[in-house]
Amino acid sequence: MTKTLHLAFFAPVAVGARVRLVYVRQRRSGLFSEGDWTVRPAPIVVDEGSGVVYCFADMQPLICPEPLGFVGGSGCEVASTETGRVRACVVGSIAGDVSTLRTTLVVDVDPAT
Repeated sequence: MTKTLHLAFFAPVAVGARVRLVYVRQRRSGLFSEGDWTVRPAPIVVDEGSGVVYCFADMQPLICPEPLGFVGGSGCEVASTETGRVRACVVGSIAGDVSTLRTTLVVDVDPAT
């Protein structure tokens, strides 16, 4: 299966690289959100060859990079993972008062994941 990811962050993964897509569920915070979980819209992308982890900026302080996990009390846990090989990667940016970084990542997902 081929999956096209439109990511609102910079993830310049080389074509042909093996990647792990880590989908995260996060506990919602708030007075009436006890036990309420949401799955984040974009996965964390791990380049298996280099070990580089790509994610939204707000996830960065919540991640323990080695071994990949989450800071205690972050309210995050792994919802699911997929592995595959990058078929195509397009990165772009828009400069201005607030820079915008975008990545389109096309991944041939392994059938066993």
